[in-house]
Amino acid sequence: MAVLIPRENAILLALHEKDGRRVWVLPGGGVDPGESMVESLKRELLEELDLAVIPKAIVHACEAIDPQGSRHLIQLSFLCECRSNALPRVTGIDPRVVDARFVPCEDISRLDMHPPIQTDLALLIQQGFPHRLPLPENRWTES
Repeated sequence: MAVLIPRENAILLALHEKDGRRVWVLPGGGVDPGESMVESLKRELLEELDLAVIPKAIVHACEAIDPQGSRHLIQLSFLCECRSNALPRVTGIDPRVVDARFVPCEDISRLDMHPPIQTDLALLIQQGFPHRLPLPENRWTES
């Protein structure tokens, strides 16, 4: 799960460092067992960047598959608002997150991102996130 938080023609990105490589990512993370996607987003942003967010809608999906088949990433991105005008503060709970900031939209195309969604982001921002899916609901039923 990932968040898209636009603010004044910029978008929140986190800088990850792993094995000596630095890449920019949309903030977010995995879903823990028993946790909803929305709960996961709120927890991850609070834990890693000390930001309280309000998820609004799903606005992007992408898939990245390692050619060797060892990793398969499915990323749903949620348009979110921050509960305040606070800036992100890297908490250190995830050692891979070394920075987070609102990056001006015109700079996104020059960044090394994972997954490489720079073009998608630029288009979404330019169009004002036109396609919005409602937040998912828990539809579990006992069979």
